[in-house]
Amino acid sequence: MQNILIVDDMVENLLVLETLLDQADVNIVRAINGKEALWKLLSDEFALLILDVNMPEMNGFEVANLIRTNKKTRTLPIIFISATNIDETFVFKGYNLGAVDYLVKPVKDTVLKSKVSIFLKLDKQRRTIIEHSQQLRKANEELRLQSEILANVSEGVILIKASDGTILFTNPKFEQMFGYNEGELICRNNPVVNAPTDKTPEETAMEIQDSLNRNNVWHGELRNIKKTGKIFWCYATVSTFDHPKYGKVWIAVHNDITQTKRAQEEVKTERDKLKMIMETMQDGVLITNLEYGIEYVNEAISKIFGEVNGRKCYEYFHNDTKPCQLCRSDEVFSGKNIVREAYSPVSNKTYSIFETHINNLDGTLSKFEVSHDITDIKNAQEIMKRELDLQSAIAEVSGALLSADKSIYDIAQIVHKQAMKLTSSAHGFVSEVDTETEEVITHALKGCIPSGHIPLERFLSTPAVIGDTLIGQIALANPEKDYTDEDLNIIKRLATIYAVAVERKRIEEQLKNLNNHLGAMVEEEIEKRRTHEQMLIQQSKMAAMGEMIGLIAHQWKQPLNAVGLTIQDIRDTYEYDELNEQYLDKSVESMMAQLSFMSKTIDDFRNFFVPSKLKVRFNVKTAIEELLSMFANILIKNNIKVSVQTDSDTLFSTFGYPNEFKQVVLSILNNSRDAIAAIKTNGSEIKGCITINISNNEDKSRVIVLIGDNGGGIADDIIGKIFEPYFSTKETDGSGIGLYMSKTIIETNMGGSLTVRNINGGAEFVISLDVYAVDLGK
Repeated sequence: MQNILIVDDMVENLLVLETLLDQADVNIVRAINGKEALWKLLSDEFALLILDVNMPEMNGFEVANLIRTNKKTRTLPIIFISATNIDETFVFKGYNLGAVDYLVKPVKDTVLKSKVSIFLKLDKQRRTIIEHSQQLRKANEELRLQSEILANVSEGVILIKASDGTILFTNPKFEQMFGYNEGELICRNNPVVNAPTDKTPEETAMEIQDSLNRNNVWHGELRNIKKTGKIFWCYATVSTFDHPKYGKVWIAVHNDITQTKRAQEEVKTERDKLKMIMETMQDGVLITNLEYGIEYVNEAISKIFGEVNGRKCYEYFHNDTKPCQLCRSDEVFSGKNIVREAYSPVSNKTYSIFETHINNLDGTLSKFEVSHDITDIKNAQEIMKRELDLQSAIAEVSGALLSADKSIYDIAQIVHKQAMKLTSSAHGFVSEVDTETEEVITHALKGCIPSGHIPLERFLSTPAVIGDTLIGQIALANPEKDYTDEDLNIIKRLATIYAVAVERKRIEEQLKNLNNHLGAMVEEEIEKRRTHEQMLIQQSKMAAMGEMIGLIAHQWKQPLNAVGLTIQDIRDTYEYDELNEQYLDKSVESMMAQLSFMSKTIDDFRNFFVPSKLKVRFNVKTAIEELLSMFANILIKNNIKVSVQTDSDTLFSTFGYPNEFKQVVLSILNNSRDAIAAIKTNGSEIKGCITINISNNEDKSRVIVLIGDNGGGIADDIIGKIFEPYFSTKETDGSGIGLYMSKTIIETNMGGSLTVRNINGGAEFVISLDVYAVDLGK
């Protein structure tokens, strides 16, 4: 069918043209603009284009111009139709664009049909010419190809006159194969290229001729001879046909198979070697064909299954009358390699079997099968699997054991389930021995044998014990196969885990009961400890009481002397009649000042010994300075210099117990004083020095008090013990509670830290406390 494309932006014009040109063997295709027309021209073949000139967006001339630039459409016949562009200029432009005609609307029906008919006939003639040309070119190409194939084919081709054996034609490959020059064999007799075997060349020729006369074809192997006399083998296919000039002729196609024959010999040799190897193999070797016939079994198989005696593989291995699933080899013969496992009841062993196909020399296929005994491996795998299953069971029991909401009954449920699974048992139960009544509590579980149960064919029972104590029992019955020693061993191990789990749960119950009363016990113990600590603090203070009294006496000595001298001076003044009101007032004022100082000393020491009951905000520096004002004389008496160092921007406020803090600092100062005194006693002439440095950390969240001395430091083997209760380095002179109580006050009561280290020939105590929150802007 021929296609005609009509293009007009008026739909009614398209309908008129379509109606006018409608024919049985013509397909009318419509387009309402130039773009649609171009798209349809590229999508299909058209015999003629009828194109309206005056169209919006893209007029007919623009469309024609684009058509002529495209290789596919440049020869397409175009008939322009126009109702307005009818001047000669437009007509001339249309013909310049390759139009075959330019019609003016209204177009006469007969004229248009006549013109369209002519162009359709021309299109048919053009197609016929193109088709004949293509057929002729194809025929020439086929002849040329056949000639080239014959000249370049890899097989040697010879044409022989059947009546007398004269050689009529040889292709270049044949001449090259037999070592002759071009045309040298023409008109010679055929036997010249055949070498004798057990038959003469002439006898071989007659045998081929007889076959051709009967069957018109012969193929087989030929022993040939080159011009040089060298013998080689060819595989030849000979057929006959009637030649218009020479009558019946033979055409023989030769393939040099010398290398193949040599390879066959080598294959045979290697096959013999392979057969020898297979006979000595411990693995079984089997070769079967498509019909399940056994072509070969090695000795490893025949020792187990006996002689083949013509039996099929399913008869030989399975004593069956038809092929089984294992015998079917569709996948193997389709080219796949198969690896599978199979159990043989004859040998009671499991084999890993590898199957592949063999391409035989005669073109047939066989299945090659190697079987390797993996019974030991399978047994090991089974042991490993059972071990993994047991570990999984232990893990589940352990999970229940560690779960607070799981009871002994829940654990027994898990043990029962796993024991049944591990031994493939049909029935079983798990029991527990009550610790008080010693009665056996049977956890009735699914699978437990009911009353009136079937007879027990196989039974296994294992106690769950810890030491000599019976915790419970695991009992199982009627597995799929007999219980083994491995089954017994696994259930024993599971019973041990069960016993431990039950005992652990019992201990947890006891601990739970204990924990119910633990809160009250802890509160009671805390209260006792708090009271004890307060007693120790007071004891620590009282331990220094004697020294404090001596200090008070030292503090009072000078004021008392001053009062005494003033009284004596009053008496002398009276005796010499020098006593007057002014002198008396001055003396009274002096004595009252001394008495006030003595009273303040008493108050200071009395306040120091009063325990702080509430935590309060206090200034660390002020507390230390107040402490030194009371006890500096003790240190001065021992020739020890004390210095306090701070930075101007240091935050000193903290929250805690100020008197207890002073006691901590005093305890550290006393230890430093004793250390310095001890080192002087040993002959050292050092000047005692204690340095107190008060600072903050980087973010000023902590008050750091460093108290260092030059008393020789603390021995490395005891520095870690000095904060332990009742540990003292002063032998009988020390109570061993001072530094213990200091660490308790700072860390437990005030939330800070107290540590010690050796530095610069002495010890350095480090007190760290939180800065009072208000000072941090919190």
